[in-house]
Parts: sequence; C-alpha cells; structure tokens
Amino acid sequence: MKTLCKLILFCCCCTAIAESAWAWHPSVKSVCKQNSDGKYRVVFKWNPDSNEWTIPAGSNGSTLGCLKNGKTYNQSGGPSSSDCKNYFSPGSVDIGQPTFFPKVTVNSFFTTTFSGSSLSWRVGPSTAKAYSTQESCGDPTPTPTPSSTPTPTPTPSSTPTPCPPTPTPTPSPTPTPPVCPGEQVKDQCGKCGGDNSSCKDCAGVINGPSVIDQCGACNPPDSPLYNKTCLGCDGVPNSKKLVDECGICGGDNSSCKGCDGVPNSGKVVDACGVCDGQNAVCIIGCDGVANSGKVVDECGVCGGDGSSCHCPLKKVKIDKSELIKKAKVIFSDKTVKYYNGMVKCNGSLKKLSKRQIQKALKVLEEYIKIVRTIPTEVEVCPGECVDVVLKKTIEKLRRLNKKLYSYASDAQHGARAACKNTGPGKADTKKLSDSLDKDLKNCHENGKVCA
Repeated sequence: MKTLCKLILFCCCCTAIAESAWAWHPSVKSVCKQNSDGKYRVVFKWNPDSNEWTIPAGSNGSTLGCLKNGKTYNQSGGPSSSDCKNYFSPGSVDIGQPTFFPKVTVNSFFTTTFSGSSLSWRVGPSTAKAYSTQESCGDPTPTPTPSSTPTPTPTPSSTPTPCPPTPTPTPSPTPTPPVCPGEQVKDQCGKCGGDNSSCKDCAGVINGPSVIDQCGACNPPDSPLYNKTCLGCDGVPNSKKLVDECGICGGDNSSCKGCDGVPNSGKVVDACGVCDGQNAVCIIGCDGVANSGKVVDECGVCGGDGSSCHCPLKKVKIDKSELIKKAKVIFSDKTVKYYNGMVKCNGSLKKLSKRQIQKALKVLEEYIKIVRTIPTEVEVCPGECVDVVLKKTIEKLRRLNKKLYSYASDAQHGARAACKNTGPGKADTKKLSDSLDKDLKNCHENGKVCA
C-alpha cells in the first residue's frame, strides 16, 4: 500500500507538491508534427505555485523587471539574479511565452511551434526541451531538466491525496495575457497598464521588425531596401558619390573632357595649338611639328637629303663576243668532233649523230641570241655583282649552257663506246658555266650596297 501511494503521489500532479514547487518548473506535455507546414507543435506545462512571479521574456540573468510577490529580485524575499531567466533557444528568445505566473492551484499550459530537431524553454532555474523525435501527438511526455533547486520529495501518506484531473490544453499561437496587479491589463508589449506603444517599430507595427536604417528610412533588416535607399555608386550608404558623365564613380567629368571643356565632345588641340582646329592654320612637317618645314625625301626619309638611297655607281663592261666564242668552242670542238668520230667507228650511228648535232645547234643559236641582248656596259654599286643586276638573263644563259655541256658529254661517251678506246679525256671538256660565272660576276668589294 505504501509503495502504491508513492507511485500515485509521484505520477500525479498533486496540490501538495505544487505548493512547494517553483512556478517556472517547465516540462513537455506533448509534441506533434503539423502536416501543413512541416513544423512541430509543442505543449509546455508548468506546476502551480503559492507565489506570484513576474519574469520578462528574454531575461537572461538581468533582474530588471523581475518580481516575486511584487518585490524586485535581490530584495528581501526575492530569489537570486541567476533565476531571472525566461527565453527560448534556438531562434528568437521571445516567442510570446508567459511572463506573469499568478498564484494558481492547477497546472498551466503554453503552446507554440518549432522547426528543426529541438526547442528549449529556460524559465527560472530549469529548462524543458522538446525533441522532434518524441512525437506523442497529445500523449504527455514530460522531459524536465534537473533544477538547481531540488524538488521536495512527497511524504508518503496512508491515504493518497486524490489527484485532480489534468485539463486538456487548447493550442493557441497567442497565449492569454497573465493578470497584472490590481485592475491593470498587460498590453501586447508585455507591459501592465501599457498602451502597446512601448514595442511599436518605426512603422507603427506592434512588435514589428522595422528599424531606422543608415539611410534614415524605416525598413526591416531583411528588406531589399534596407540601407539601400541612400547608397552611393561606390556601394557605401550616404557617400553621396554619383557616376559622372565620363562613367567614373565619384568623378568630376574631367577624365573625358574635350579641349572645349565639354565632357565626351571628342575635341582635341591640333598640332597648330588650336582646339579642334584640324591643323588648318599651320603647315605640319613630316615630323608632326607645326611649321618645321621637314618633308620626306625620295629615299622615304623624313627630313632627309636623298643621299641615303644613292651610292656612286661603277660601270662594268661585258665582253659578249668572248661569251659567244666559248659557247661555239664547246659546240664545234667537242660536240661535233666527238659525234663525227663516233660515225667513223660505227657508220650505223650516222643518223643519230646528225640528229644530236642539230639539237645542240639550236641550243647554241638561242644562247647567242640572248647574249646579244645583254648591254655591253652595266652600272653596279660597290659590292654588287653583274649577275645580280642581270639576274634573269644570266639564269636563262646558265640553263642553255647546261644543255650544251650535256650534248658534248653524250658525244664524248658515244665516241668512246664506238671506237673501243678511251678517246679524249673528260678533263678536256670544261663547263661553260665556269667561264660564265667568271666573266659576268665582276664583283667590287668594300662599298655600300645600293638600296
């Protein structure tokens, strides 16, 4: 029977226990998920007490406004300042929780919502913590945090004290304001006898979020206009900097000002010293200087005297008869001679010999024709060669020279094969190109090369 009484007294919220407990001993009655927005609804309860308490919301050790039976904290009969706590975490410390705890003999309740994993309510020396994982949806699940002030253990009695029925709380987002002393009523700011003016924001909204920002405008901190209505172009509130006509933040229009003083006019001072004058009142030399008198000479040099592209020319004579003579020697003394010798040793080669001699003769005639087009005298700069001056003509002569030598070489080898002897040696045949290079080069050293 004693054990049963102890169990009943421990589980029930009895008047005898309530009279000795602190009014701000909170606990969690139930946690239930609201499907509409995903938040959790939690019902906190606290025990009855024989004293009257006032603890402002958000209090965290400050004794300002904290009362016990009308006495300020730290006065005679008042608790320590460490018990003057009434806030929620995480999130806003003030979510409309009770701040006045009257003398009552039954449990009291407060309903609110939270998101995340938990919500703690610290009131007085104790804390109650609701978890999203302890959904009870109406089933009481008290989770009291141990208090710095121990709760008295009920004394067993032979006759258990009957427990009053626990009233079912009606969830409400806004708790009924507690009773103030006398006939006063607590306003929405939590002030007894107040007119709701003490907690109005700058927009006149009770408990509103708006404040005066750095621009002197009334805006909530999360508003896109907060501290933005007075921004300068540098992004600093009240800097008063503007973008000038040149596109420069805080500029004075000088960076793009023309010579006429007008921004972005594009006008500049010309070489004659006239603003936007287009160089019309003076003569600009090739050096860009007004009235310098300098011009570009025939060598392309500004202010030059025409000497940089000229040099003293030297006349070189060309012996065209000697060039023709040497080519004829190759034809008659080599090509014709060897093909005739080949026929003497082998008469069957007569037609071949005649055909080759005719081909060589045509090459000789073309060679002589080109040589006759060469001037007998050419002018060259010191260090320059005749074959450079007559480059295209000399290239043609060299190609014909190569053909003449080829016919002479074929005739030489044919004679050797037909006559069964070594014949004249290969060394007897000299390349016409050797003599051609020597006769036409006529280079003159140690001089300036003409441009």
